[in-house]
Amino acid sequence: MNPTNPNLKNALQGGVILSAAAAWVAVLILALSGWQKWSMWVIFLVLLIAITLTVCALVLRRMLFQPMEELNDLISNWRDTSPEDLEKQINAIPGPMGDLGEVFYGQMAAAERRMAGIENTTAERTTQTVQLQVTEDICRSVLPQTLKDYPSRQYFEIAGLVSPGQRKCCTFYDYFYIDPGMLCVSIGQVPDQGIHAALLMAAAQTLIRSRIHLGRSIEETMNDVNTQLYDYGTKNEVRALLGTLDTGMGFFNYVNTGVCAPILMRNGERFERVDSVISTPLARNQNVSYRAEELRLRQGDRLFLCTEGLVEAQDQNGSFFGEQALRETLNRTRAQKEPSDSLRYVMSEVAAFCPWDDSHDGYSALLLDYRKPEKELAHRRVPGTSAYAGEILDFLKTRLDENGISRRHYARIAVLLDELFSLCCRKQEGSGELVVECGVAPDAQSVTLRISGQFHGENPLTEDEGAVYHGADYIQNHGDFISFKPGEEQDAISVVCFL
Repeated sequence: MNPTNPNLKNALQGGVILSAAAAWVAVLILALSGWQKWSMWVIFLVLLIAITLTVCALVLRRMLFQPMEELNDLISNWRDTSPEDLEKQINAIPGPMGDLGEVFYGQMAAAERRMAGIENTTAERTTQTVQLQVTEDICRSVLPQTLKDYPSRQYFEIAGLVSPGQRKCCTFYDYFYIDPGMLCVSIGQVPDQGIHAALLMAAAQTLIRSRIHLGRSIEETMNDVNTQLYDYGTKNEVRALLGTLDTGMGFFNYVNTGVCAPILMRNGERFERVDSVISTPLARNQNVSYRAEELRLRQGDRLFLCTEGLVEAQDQNGSFFGEQALRETLNRTRAQKEPSDSLRYVMSEVAAFCPWDDSHDGYSALLLDYRKPEKELAHRRVPGTSAYAGEILDFLKTRLDENGISRRHYARIAVLLDELFSLCCRKQEGSGELVVECGVAPDAQSVTLRISGQFHGENPLTEDEGAVYHGADYIQNHGDFISFKPGEEQDAISVVCFL
């Protein structure tokens, strides 16, 4: 109800006018009646009504309409009045309107607080969104670009991925050429989130690149980077692995300062953890001297690197994904020809194990597939059918020619490999692939033939039926050393021929 409404004012004024009119009517009646007794009662009644109306009008004016006008003025101009003055003026309003004003003031103060809270929350969310976007932009900017097209590029394949999680930490991976025959790889994380962590990560990666391009060894590079980051005075640390691959010889030298130990697959076998030293993270301690370790990669080897966020991913029960589950997952990807396909499979398995929420950190991973054929050792993967026997013999001839083996040895070794391949195809019943390896001793005095496949734990040479028996008998008579090794997923049979 608006106290300034003209209808209300007109009603109040009408009450006063009506009272005055009633008084004049009483006087007129008295004059005309000649002061009769009955007229005295009429006059008394009219005057009583007039007095009552006047008193009611005055009371309503003082107790209702005037306080309503004051409250309306305060409400209309409350934004121009300080909260303290507004509260005092409301308390000075008498009667029910004062109580109504106090209720209004309380509701107004609560609304102000809610609006302030909404503004603060909106500002905070906007700030977080901007920071997250900047952090993601920094993280994307440090990811590696396309490698240069050097001849050594055919000797390996490499792929990496970053799974951000909820940005509990900033992770990265990198790979680039130091020179046409030397590849540098790095992977790491800053166990924190936000722009400052992303900048520290970018600084560490930039320092690594600059130092290694100056011709520093990986030990000297990590020592320099550690000193530089420590001098920054940062409260964070950088956990990283820096490695270099000699693409021609397969030597992989690396320094690990806090990420997971490398996991290596040897030529189609199972992925296994590499026992290595994990040194102090970068920027934690100034007096650290890092030392490198070495792996020798051969054709068909795969090297997997990752940060701790992968193995420490948790499901709803708080159980960790763990290194064992990671190795089992990697073993299921051995048939994948491209490292990127293997990494996507690992990522999907981790995501299925633990749907992402605020408790999960991000992680990064790298997979390096070394493919350079060696002079002494090479392998070929073919379907387990006899139709590929000719391809296998061409592979053998190439290996023997590359190692300078005399042609007079061709026939014996070729027949041995042909009979062995036929028996292995029969045992595997034409399903799956066979891995055929040919190794030549450095002194060229012996050749080792090895075939791996799913033989159900049975030696292919134990057959005793017709032509199969004769093939097994030929191998046993012309092979100088024969061995069979059953495995959980693949079995392997080897034949050594001395020249």
